[in-house]
Amino acid sequence: PLVQVVIRGQIPAAQLPAWQDAAAALLRSAMPEDPELPDTWQSYLELTPHALATLPATDMRKVVEFLRHSGSYGAAVVVQEHIVEDVLDRVGPNDPQFVIEMGNLFYMKGESGNPAEARDGFTGLLHGLEHAIDPEAPFTLYLRSQIARWTGVAGDPAEACALFADLLPVLERTLGYMDPRTKMARFNFV
Repeated sequence: PLVQVVIRGQIPAAQLPAWQDAAAALLRSAMPEDPELPDTWQSYLELTPHALATLPATDMRKVVEFLRHSGSYGAAVVVQEHIVEDVLDRVGPNDPQFVIEMGNLFYMKGESGNPAEARDGFTGLLHGLEHAIDPEAPFTLYLRSQIARWTGVAGDPAEACALFADLLPVLERTLGYMDPRTKMARFNFV
């Protein structure tokens, strides 16, 4: 950080955006393609502090995925919160991108050990969207599936089973019996 401050202080203000863009492009190109693969984690470990200091929130998806897949769930939540704030500032709360990033945040909160917060967050998203989207739209069904999943993880398996029992016929009718989302719901139900 000290080197970053010193270098930044030596760059004329008019040239700073170009240097920031160049640094961001260099970081994006240095990040391995698949952050889920353990073979890439050492590179991500070395690049993440620089990415956090340099990249805009819109370019943080790979960093979040690295943190999540490498088991740093708490850090993934913090970076995802940054992404959510950025999207909210840029497009507002009614944009589908904001809703998707909120869903990503709730999912990561569940993975980080807060299943009740994940369940409640997904429930809030669903209730907030009920007036705006089709009750059988794929995203609505995804939200319902997540609510059922995190309800079970939060310690209420009977309620989770009831939610999945209501959801499965809708998934099978709208997405198909062999759709991966239907299969996952069926797996979670059983």
